[in-house]
Amino acid sequence: MNKDLIYRTCSLETVRLAQAKGLEEEHNYYSQYPDKVAFTLRTSAQICMQNGFTQ
Repeated sequence: MNKDLIYRTCSLETVRLAQAKGLEEEHNYYSQYPDKVAFTLRTSAQICMQNGFTQ
């Protein structure tokens, strides 16, 4: 699931443009809002590049 969410985030042109200016994102996904965070997805230009995307 993380790989799919990274792909969805990193493939957006607006995200790539913002990351070129230093943007880093953090998304919380909940199993039961607001008390139980299932996982947190952090993305940055470096994470996108590690997953096959170019700047």
